[in-house]
Amino acid sequence: MPSTRWNVPILAFTSFLKGLGYSMIIIVLQPYILEVGFDSAILLGIAITCATLAGTFPQAGAGMLADRFGDKKIIILGDIISVVGLVVLLLPINNYLVVVLGILLLDGGGGAANPPYQTMIAESYALEKHGRAFSIIQVAGNIAGIMAPIIVSALFMVPTQFFFLLFLLFMVVAVPIRIFGLRDAKGSPRTDKLIIPKLRARNRLFGYSIIVLVLDALIWGVSFSIYFGMLTLTYPFVGRDQLGGRQLAAVPLDW
Repeated sequence: MPSTRWNVPILAFTSFLKGLGYSMIIIVLQPYILEVGFDSAILLGIAITCATLAGTFPQAGAGMLADRFGDKKIIILGDIISVVGLVVLLLPINNYLVVVLGILLLDGGGGAANPPYQTMIAESYALEKHGRAFSIIQVAGNIAGIMAPIIVSALFMVPTQFFFLLFLLFMVVAVPIRIFGLRDAKGSPRTDKLIIPKLRARNRLFGYSIIVLVLDALIWGVSFSIYFGMLTLTYPFVGRDQLGGRQLAAVPLDW
């Protein structure tokens, strides 16, 4: 069985690249939708809602596919879908549906890759090293999140599609590294179809715990969405210069 000891370092490095690219997209996406001629709060809301749904709903199916075909294949499939989404966003077509399609593919690919990605991290290290594995990934993601606004601020004069292209270049580097470097852990594909019944037999509250987790995620998501909506209404974002641009530092808190 090929060694999986390099999985976490590879996932950390490639997740840093993906995280850096995606964090930049998050900063520029909403003003970009307005810039290309769709100056409508309703259309903007629909596009962002589509992105959220696309990143959420594929996860259940992707998890089941990963159990059957292996984590690596589904991770790569999700990455390729995201790459296609970036290519669509780079098309010189000023059309709202094209932009939404690109967003759907970009976030859908990320959502599909997430369950096997998390599982591969956990299965690549022994149980007593899980904390170390996830901390490495978390640090890589946090560094990317810190760097993205700095990069967008420094390059605020360049066209927004430059950041789509930059993200695409990051993916061109990350995907081959994952293809040739990642190894499925022992037991992936997971052929034990009795795993859920076993968990249920060990813990009578297993079914209730799943319901609690779903409700917790729903409550958190709805609460955060309401908060973000109130923030947006209170402090309207009118352009990219207020979402990572240089003027952000000079704008008072009541903007």
